[in-house]
Amino acid sequence: MLAEGHCTVAVEDGGPGVPDELRDSIFEAFQRTDVSRSRQSGGSGLGLAVVRAIAVAHHGTARCRATERGGSSFELRWPVHARR
Repeated sequence: MLAEGHCTVAVEDGGPGVPDELRDSIFEAFQRTDVSRSRQSGGSGLGLAVVRAIAVAHHGTARCRATERGGSSFELRWPVHARR
């Protein structure tokens, strides 16, 4: 979506959601909310850290919030510059 000089991309899931106390830390490297996951079962905890780093490199943001249905919504937002 383009609005107010920013591009926003949001992805919502219907899973169990991310607990309130972990929403900020999931964007840090090597963080996982599911303690049963390991390198052998999939995931290193780097994906969302990379997402946030790319967003910040483009002067944007990455955030996570709870949805009304109990899942999570991940939102990427960055400024759009008009081409000259």
